[in-house]
Amino acid sequence: MARIYFATNRNPINDPPTGFGEALGPFDGKALRYGYAEIDLDKKKIVALKVADERLFWKSEKQPPFFGSSETLKQLHADMCKNSRPTFVSIHGFNYTFEEALVRTAQTQAFHGIDSNWFVFTWPSDGKMDRYHSDRADAEKSGHAAGRALEIATQFLAKLRKQDRCGESIHLVAHSMGAYALRHAVQGLRSEHGDALPRLFDKIFLFAPDEDADAFEFAEKYKFLPRLGRRITLYHTNRDAALDVSVNTKGTPVRLGSDGPENTTQIADKVSVVDVSGIVDDGRDKTNHQYYWRSPGVRADVRAVIDDIAPHLIPGRVFLPDTLRFRLVPV
Repeated sequence: MARIYFATNRNPINDPPTGFGEALGPFDGKALRYGYAEIDLDKKKIVALKVADERLFWKSEKQPPFFGSSETLKQLHADMCKNSRPTFVSIHGFNYTFEEALVRTAQTQAFHGIDSNWFVFTWPSDGKMDRYHSDRADAEKSGHAAGRALEIATQFLAKLRKQDRCGESIHLVAHSMGAYALRHAVQGLRSEHGDALPRLFDKIFLFAPDEDADAFEFAEKYKFLPRLGRRITLYHTNRDAALDVSVNTKGTPVRLGSDGPENTTQIADKVSVVDVSGIVDDGRDKTNHQYYWRSPGVRADVRAVIDDIAPHLIPGRVFLPDTLRFRLVPV
């Protein structure tokens, strides 16, 4: 059994919520609900769902508003401190229902085997393969909600007394179209902070990002993303069949998750680019798009990054000076 914390801007089903659907939630997807779920990994399903209570309006002097984010973040913080373990914040990709998003997060947690908490921001993907453009539009609209979720977490941590900040790291993981939602989360944070973005994370991982190859060159895309973390690792492969479909049938430009950045010299030094083409095609994933939770080689690389091994010293990496990136090879 795995506990996965969540924030979502999906439409709630029932009141109080017993689940969340495929559409944007209240206020055009700007409203957030928080909670956690217990996941049975064998059955691949949610077996218990706890949505945090909230009251958005004053009922009386004795019944002021309160927000579900406080309850959930307090539980998450207590778990981090009690068990001395880090937290991974995840933004999932295209084609996930609410339940599928939480189950996949639990599978990823189990695959990486790091004693950690996982918190997923789940946006209203339709959970259908033929809804790419609909999902992309919802990912864009959800970006500002994702930015708010990050901001709420930051404000919560900033208000903690110094002795209560338990010193555990918070990392960010974005996969596929989740990286596109992250772009808009960055823009939402810029609307609040300008370009002086707060450092929210220790490590940031971008896996198979369904984002433009020139994203790090433009302020309206990823240029200021490096300011949110201490170290960023971007994984890509030109053997990613899912991103090939995005380019060939959906009319999107060359993807960051396929060939990597268009111009590596234009990105911040803290960003490491890792080509995983040498370790995919191993039969574990026919699309070569899910390697972030299926490839043992990627898992070992992620663990080395978490352990603060210098980029050029990580086993299995070969530096390619002509493109200023690394290529993973079997160890």
